[in-house]
Amino acid sequence: MASFHFCLSHEDRASDTDIGACSSSTPINEKPYLSHRFWAEALSTAVYVRNRSPTKALQSMTPCEAWHGIKPNVKTLRIFGCRVYAHVPKVERRKLEPKARKCVLLGYGEQKKGHRLFDISSAKVIHSRDVVFNESSMPGN
Repeated sequence: MASFHFCLSHEDRASDTDIGACSSSTPINEKPYLSHRFWAEALSTAVYVRNRSPTKALQSMTPCEAWHGIKPNVKTLRIFGCRVYAHVPKVERRKLEPKARKCVLLGYGEQKKGHRLFDISSAKVIHSRDVVFNESSMPGN
């Protein structure tokens, strides 16, 4: 069975964001909290990161910088599959209900700002801008 390696640790963000080239990467099919249905999300996130990484073909420019003319902000990049707490708006909760949902980071919004998240309790993919990341904790640990 083919395995898909993908990781983005703090060290990898600055230098090596290639798929399968991370020394600390784990195949996505070996992570119990990420099923095969998230492979498309992982690949989409890898492309997103790759387009914001410098390449030799563009004289150390990023593809995003060459296309849009501005340098992308890589400070917003996070570890794929990390635990995220998404804020629940006041109109969607009652007085004693939690103010945040436990989620898993799947990627970045393509059409609008924010993050694509997998809501663990409802088993749905949601989009949110108001999130808190816990990159040291992966669901299933």
